[in-house]
Amino acid sequence: MRSDFINALCDALPEPYKTGLELGQKARQAYTATLGLDPNQIENYLKQAAEKFGWGTFTTQAPDRLFIESPAVTSEPFLRGLLEGNIGHRLRPLYAEKNLIVFEIDRRNKEQ
Repeated sequence: MRSDFINALCDALPEPYKTGLELGQKARQAYTATLGLDPNQIENYLKQAAEKFGWGTFTTQAPDRLFIESPAVTSEPFLRGLLEGNIGHRLRPLYAEKNLIVFEIDRRNKEQ
């Protein structure tokens, strides 16, 4: 499936953050069970998931910054929800453009 199609779907969602969060929570369960990924090791988990599923290029930098270069999904609310559901921590958007999205990982505030 092409990323422009997925982005058009994300743009049409009435609640993109909530939808992304629900999908991310389900993905975390699947990735943990089938791929052995550990969401408690955030950097490694995101790197492996991004490589396996083509989400973009993920890098982390201190203090708790997550950089996503060339993101496949460019809807910041959907992607934020998807990633929060996957790693179980809240993300705060710092920068969002088509080719780069930057979040701050709030390790104190776990997603429910």
